[in-house]
Amino acid sequence: MFAATVARQHGFPEEGVLDLKIAISEACTNAVTAHRGSKIDDTVRITARTNSSDITYEITDSGPGFDYAAEDPTTVFRRAAEDEEDLPGMGLALIRSLFPSAEVKRDGEGTLVRFTVTR
Repeated sequence: MFAATVARQHGFPEEGVLDLKIAISEACTNAVTAHRGSKIDDTVRITARTNSSDITYEITDSGPGFDYAAEDPTTVFRRAAEDEEDLPGMGLALIRSLFPSAEVKRDGEGTLVRFTVTR
């Protein structure tokens, strides 16, 4: 809701707010899962930075981090359709399908997911 409110207050078109909420939700789900898996009792941080034409969102966790190798989202989705098991990387593939310029990288001991939306 935070991300959607920031977007609406800064004139982001309503038709893109659902995509934004999905991307933020996927990033936060991954962060919370990393924290739980490592028994980390720390906050997941969501920040929004605005300028005259863009809003950049960052989701940062304190989990163990990982080396992310970007894959084409359609490749990940195709593998998931062919294999009925829970496939790691689906959330990040979904984020990148909605926001192709999304970045995923180690941030200290955790992970940073960053993407920018344009009004």
